[in-house]
Amino acid sequence: MPWSWNLHVREFCPSRDLKKYPVWFLNKSHSYPAFSPLFMWTWCFSETHGVWYGANETWWPTTRGHVMLDLDGCSLETGLRIKDEAEIEERAKRHRKFLTEEFAPKWDETWANITNELEGYYKKLRDFDYEKATPYELYNQFNDALWIVERMWKLHFYLMYGQFGAYWEFEDLCKEYVGINENDPLWHKLIRGYDNYLFVMDRAMWALRNRALELRVDETFRRYPATEVIPALKETAAGKEWVENDLNDFLTVKGYGWRQPRMMEFINPAWWEDPTPVISHLQQYLMLPGGADTIFPVDEIRPRLVEEREAAEQEVLSKAKAHGCPDMDWFTALMKLSQRTSFFSESHDWIFECQCFPSFRYCIMKIGERLVKYDTISCPDDLFFFVPDELQLFIALPENYDVRDLAEERRAMWTARKEYLSRPPFISREPMKPDETTPYILEPKDPVVCKISMGTFPKARPETGAILFGNCGNAGVAEGTVRLLIKEGDVGSVRPGEILVCPATYGSWSPIYPLLKGVVTDGGGSVSHACIVGREYDIPVVANTGTATYTLKTGDKIRIKADEGLV
Repeated sequence: MPWSWNLHVREFCPSRDLKKYPVWFLNKSHSYPAFSPLFMWTWCFSETHGVWYGANETWWPTTRGHVMLDLDGCSLETGLRIKDEAEIEERAKRHRKFLTEEFAPKWDETWANITNELEGYYKKLRDFDYEKATPYELYNQFNDALWIVERMWKLHFYLMYGQFGAYWEFEDLCKEYVGINENDPLWHKLIRGYDNYLFVMDRAMWALRNRALELRVDETFRRYPATEVIPALKETAAGKEWVENDLNDFLTVKGYGWRQPRMMEFINPAWWEDPTPVISHLQQYLMLPGGADTIFPVDEIRPRLVEEREAAEQEVLSKAKAHGCPDMDWFTALMKLSQRTSFFSESHDWIFECQCFPSFRYCIMKIGERLVKYDTISCPDDLFFFVPDELQLFIALPENYDVRDLAEERRAMWTARKEYLSRPPFISREPMKPDETTPYILEPKDPVVCKISMGTFPKARPETGAILFGNCGNAGVAEGTVRLLIKEGDVGSVRPGEILVCPATYGSWSPIYPLLKGVVTDGGGSVSHACIVGREYDIPVVANTGTATYTLKTGDKIRIKADEGLV
């Protein structure tokens, strides 16, 4: 298979890109399976601009940001540490001032302002009159939409470098004065027990499950495939009531229909376009015990987690003080910021990616409908197989172009690139073992790379008898049957009591957590989605094994000892 689409210069070229960067890491937390070309372009350009904005507006000390390159539709990422120690020292002073004077005291205000700003942009994308617009007006709307995606990424990483930078600084203090790190069960207790926007949506979905039981239409969900449930429900009065009132309220009135099966992509229909994923999750929820008055599973767990968190706070503060932490006010401020991580990580998904990408998709699809009439393309979603420079030409001068054959060719190539087993977790200049790459992850000290996207690879310990080695995302032991999950379209195959094995989990996969006994991932750091949501459900998580999806298959029986990072 060729190395690149040959569409732009940010495609990975080994002879060029391994000169200054000795190792590149595959971002399994976000880019499996392969992105469509348009999304990949925004990832390499718009998101990278956001990274640079966030790292520098927050004065993160050790790096000005990392780089993302395209490898057959998947993202390779790496970064370099700033070489000038004087620059690092100056940035560190400014970063602390930023945290103490801007970020921490104005967190709630900043969050509200950013939320309002972004949701205003999404409304403009949805409310525009695409039918009556001239080609030039569509051209301008497309350019505005691109700007909105980049603006979203800038605000996204402004918050991320502030939030997860504080998280890392707090971990450094805890290592020195408390004797724990991010893989310690005490750390996990300290930062969990919080609600978030994704759980609010999942809880509303659980209410749909209970409503189906109340109306006694649950048997329809059990009897039919997910694609046939809604037509079958409409054949009865009670079922029709559920569809027209309850489901419509969930998708349209509450607006949760703007969620997608895959959070990081444009090409997937939103739930309001195709509610099959919602139906599939409800079928899964109906496999769990309990009647129409059963509360959402995470709500049963949280009171205990809150008690454990409050006890952990006292223990950590007491140890830090006893071991001579010189600035307990700073320590406490960083702790409070770190404790916002769970809410922020799973709530930002909704405010940023989960609403932005379906809104951008809506814009592209409506423009695509117009271009189909010019015979520029065959179907609206052909546009996802072109990059912005091309799309600007097609949109401004649609009668001048017929690219139907090219769209078909690129769609076939994209489909082929969904294959994943041939993709290594990293590509290095010289042969390396996974744990030998750790210094290259840690040296730039980039919190987005190390704490979210990649994480560090642990050293193999064959003497334990384990077949896979990872990091503890949440403590605990579990035995069960593997459910290997690579594609978002297979999420509905998960059954209660299974152990999920996947490259990583997306925010869009949060609805399946009530079913799981444990999670094992190829990639992801301690604040990746798999770890954060696993902690809130208090199930064992072994993260960043590197090769779990290459080693295990659905139906395998495994035991995970998450405290030790063993499978």
